[in-house]
Amino acid sequence: MAPADDDLRLSTSSTAAPRSKQVARVARHPELHTLIQEVVLTDDRREVAGMLAAKYGNLLTANEILQSPTLLIGTVEQIARQLRANRERYGFTHYTIPQPHVAAFAPVITVLGDLN
Repeated sequence: MAPADDDLRLSTSSTAAPRSKQVARVARHPELHTLIQEVVLTDDRREVAGMLAAKYGNLLTANEILQSPTLLIGTVEQIARQLRANRERYGFTHYTIPQPHVAAFAPVITVLGDLN
């Protein structure tokens, strides 16, 4: 799914929610979650994005893959910046990292803590 599709889906879901007092309070600062599909530590984001595009049958371009909030590709610092940008753009505050990617993601947690 392209990032523009993610923007539309998140916008639609937030405007379609019922507006009880409790929901209205939470809606001001919702905690959103997403499932990460890939974590790839690399110095060459574009090359890996091209390989993932081929892996996924070219349903997404390399640029779309690099902008996807569910695909984390790059150095530890680049991924940390991407997560910060995802929080600003989409409002994600929680992520699920699949077990095969936990070791690759671990150093990102340290960098995120240093950015606070």
